[in-house]
Amino acid sequence: MGNKERTFFFVHDTARENAARMCHQAPGDWMAVFKPTTRTLMQNAKLHAMLTDISGQAVYMGKKRSVEFWKGLFVSGYQIATGKSPEIVPGLEGEFINIRLSTASMGIRMVAELIEYISAWAALNEIRFKDDRAVY
Repeated sequence: MGNKERTFFFVHDTARENAARMCHQAPGDWMAVFKPTTRTLMQNAKLHAMLTDISGQAVYMGKKRSVEFWKGLFVSGYQIATGKSPEIVPGLEGEFINIRLSTASMGIRMVAELIEYISAWAALNEIRFKDDRAVY
């Protein structure tokens, strides 16, 4: 088995059997972590292409905003719209901080929902996307 880290995607029975076998053979100082897969590279590319197009075309509160600003705004809005409320906490200097989900930790389904949320907003605000790839 060695000291090599392994990742198994449970897409078929053989992958599940290999993971189970590795669990049975693992030394006592190893651990197993089971978690949903996070966004795909294609979803990440689509999300950032959309945010880039929006930041180039839209204005928020009278100002052009960065891709990172738009990402934060959309993730926060998505959380509210889907009942996954972000936490608002006072910052170190008395400001308010929105503690929102990180897109890097979102699962595939959640990123697909976020992309749909952004698409709906963009349609209502006449944003034209240059990249119309499907989300996988």
